[in-house]
Amino acid sequence: WEGSADNWCLNVQCRNNDGSACTFKDFSITFDEIDATPPRWAAAYPKIKDLTGDSFNLTLLLDEIGVAYYTVDPFRKTRPDVEDVRNGVDVYGGAVVAKGVANVSAALTEIEHVVTGPFVEGADYYVSVTAADDEPTRNNQSAYQIIRIRIPDVTPPEFVGEWTMAGTVTDVDGDSFKLTVQLNEIGTVYYNVVPKGEVPASAASAKQVAGSGSAVSGFNPKACGSFAVASADTNVTHAITTDVTGGCSGSTDCLACPKLTSETEYDVWIVAEDDGGHGIP
Repeated sequence: WEGSADNWCLNVQCRNNDGSACTFKDFSITFDEIDATPPRWAAAYPKIKDLTGDSFNLTLLLDEIGVAYYTVDPFRKTRPDVEDVRNGVDVYGGAVVAKGVANVSAALTEIEHVVTGPFVEGADYYVSVTAADDEPTRNNQSAYQIIRIRIPDVTPPEFVGEWTMAGTVTDVDGDSFKLTVQLNEIGTVYYNVVPKGEVPASAASAKQVAGSGSAVSGFNPKACGSFAVASADTNVTHAITTDVTGGCSGSTDCLACPKLTSETEYDVWIVAEDDGGHGIP
């Protein structure tokens, strides 16, 4: 054999034992191209899709068949090396929140790989991703891509507090009272004051009525509305007072014109929602 990395020459000679020329059959040699280049990401890849409270889709697109190694760790943690990502460990060689190897089974084709937690709602993480091809001796990328994510808040708030677990009514008089609640996170409380025994069809229906002021069949609030809870684990008191002034004298709008009748029994229904903490991306 003679030649360089790109050009080769095969010189074959045949001699008998007595030194005379000999003959031999035709033969052929096939040279396979050697892939010594790691795969490359398509523009804007890798990326994150379908982020929920406990999972997301790692979306991949390479220029050749291969694999993608990934780790997920808290955002403030020291960044790993590329070998750490391939080995599924953090920079100290310890455990990560999530790790895995995604199979990229086709070139130039978007592949989605589901990554599951456990994740903490509202927390930030970084996803580190590096790739290799499927050669017998893999060609590894020399660096990794990093993507910041924030797990969305998908859990509704809870009414908390020994005194306010179900809301507390105080200072009741002939045409008003005060409602005190406490939530375990920032949010909004919706309320409906209805004749005793009336029940909303659902929490969503109760919220809709409280926000619109319009009654629905079998559920006719005499007062309704909403108020903000600006701090978690803190009592918030809201006054509900009859209003028969001006245009309210003949109105049945429970939001704009609350009407409470003295010596009448009512039920107070409350439902809460948080401030809708969204994920990144």
